[in-house]
Amino acid sequence: MAESLREHGQDPKLFTGILQKAVGYLRRFVEFLRETKYCDRDSEGNPLLDHDVRIDITPEPLQAKPKGERPSSVKQEAEVMRLQQILNKMKKQEQKIYAIEKAIVNLEKDLKEVKKKWFHRKEQKEMEGKIEDKKVQLEKAKTTLDLIPTQHGYKNALEVTKAMKTAKTELKEVQLAPKAWDAPKPEPEKMYLRIPANEQNAEKREMQKSTGQKKSIHERLEEKKRQGQNVDYVRQRKIHNRDCL
Repeated sequence: MAESLREHGQDPKLFTGILQKAVGYLRRFVEFLRETKYCDRDSEGNPLLDHDVRIDITPEPLQAKPKGERPSSVKQEAEVMRLQQILNKMKKQEQKIYAIEKAIVNLEKDLKEVKKKWFHRKEQKEMEGKIEDKKVQLEKAKTTLDLIPTQHGYKNALEVTKAMKTAKTELKEVQLAPKAWDAPKPEPEKMYLRIPANEQNAEKREMQKSTGQKKSIHERLEEKKRQGQNVDYVRQRKIHNRDCL
């Protein structure tokens, strides 16, 4: 233990793992003793096995810790929705700006064609007025676009985009927590210790199997013979005692 502390430091997980393995070995050792309790033994007291014995020495699992409340991603989801609404407003405003710019381009083309014609001064003035109005609308639309981020606490559109990227990353990470919380605890990998059979003992068992029936008959005959002799002896003792009286 002291050497382990010097090498690995005071690592609680390492110490816990050692205890788990120790408890696992101890419990399986008790099972081994129970299984070999009635086995024949050699001159040194070791059990004689006629078959391989496999002992489960899987480390003892730790007691499950309370999981606590199931993780929730409601807060992160709300943040993503909030930022998405801001981005939607910006996108809608950008589309409005694009439409105004396209209208200006078309009006300027038409104005060029009108300038080529004679006696269309009035029409030219009207088109120039329309173009100026569109340019004013364009500037207002661009100003509105710039104000959307600041209205929500951001300096510009780039900050909103970065905030959305961060929020999505956090949401993805938080969404993994409930899955881990719901997942069942993995079963420890099984570990086994195989104790091979004693060959001499196996041969002894095979021999007993092949001669066991004959020995059994012979032993029964001998037992009956001894029982008969005991009965005769008891009978003779009774007759002798009666004659003495």
